[in-house]
Amino acid sequence: MLFPDPADGFPPRYRRGGLPGLQQSARDGARPAPHAADFLPGELLGSVAGALGLRRFIESAGHTLIVTTDTGRPGGALDRHLPSADVLICQPAWPAGLTRQRLQRARCLRLVITAGSGAAYLDLETAADLDLTVAHVADSDYISQAEHAVLHTLALIRDEPGPRRGAPPSLADHAARSYDLQGLHVGLADAGLAGQAAMHRLASFAVHLHYTAPRHLPAPLEQRLRAAYAPDLPALAEQCEVLLLMAPTPGQLPHPVDRNLLDHLRRGSYLINCGTPAERVDTPAVHRALATGELAGYSGALAHPPASGLPHLADSPGAGTATLSAQSRYAAGVREILDAFFDRRPIRSDYLLLPGGNAKQTDDRA
Repeated sequence: MLFPDPADGFPPRYRRGGLPGLQQSARDGARPAPHAADFLPGELLGSVAGALGLRRFIESAGHTLIVTTDTGRPGGALDRHLPSADVLICQPAWPAGLTRQRLQRARCLRLVITAGSGAAYLDLETAADLDLTVAHVADSDYISQAEHAVLHTLALIRDEPGPRRGAPPSLADHAARSYDLQGLHVGLADAGLAGQAAMHRLASFAVHLHYTAPRHLPAPLEQRLRAAYAPDLPALAEQCEVLLLMAPTPGQLPHPVDRNLLDHLRRGSYLINCGTPAERVDTPAVHRALATGELAGYSGALAHPPASGLPHLADSPGAGTATLSAQSRYAAGVREILDAFFDRRPIRSDYLLLPGGNAKQTDDRA
């Protein structure tokens, strides 16, 4: 399940050649190590034609590779091919909706791979019931997520959510909605690797940092960042003027964006949603909060756009995990996972979210 090719065709015209030398994960031990790779770092791999650099590898081994952009339309490609698929690969930036009903129809499915971190699109409880193996390329895209979060934070605070239609606003109109980030209280929900990386970057703006997570950060790190711990999301929201919802820790549900959360935010707060999919966002409530000024700005997934324009609204695509840098890392990790699957070897434990039994009984299908 990959995103569509560029409108101008594939391969695209790259702005620069290759990638910087430091292209690794948070932990050296988690760096992908496939047998081989049929792509060059910096190539577009997450689109249909890019196919994660897997087509030659899979088809030369006698397997069938089906690549589609259809992630959830009833009766679409996902529904047609899922019953006969042995392996399913998705990206956080273009996730398939793997509900209980869909998984129960996937009679041959044994392995689900996230090309990236986490599996928020997947009903993990049902996957466990079906003894599926679920793997992800841990840590491959956390820097991309962190930079995306900081980018959209600055865009909202400065009232620069993206390209505008029509004439640009006057200098006075723009300045009347633009603030400095320095001195604001900024909270991060889920201080995993991406959240911590975002906190390190935001600390340089001299903000007051707050966070919530399943457990405290190590005391030296908390002191270095001058970050205050909140026991839960409502408590965090009450303390902050800017709230970032990061991608949840693997195995945890994304935080809902609903009336309860909005009621805990200070009036005139900014909400940057980097980890909650549209189906868990109460879109009408967000629209009302923007229209009334309860929210000064929102960036992230929405089920549908408002009928008329709203200030400080940026319905951004899920591109935070799809940089060319991240793609080279997670494509290599997917190749490594498939190497193990086809060779009937255990998948590296760093990659496993669910160590089901089905991936151990591979045959010639894929």
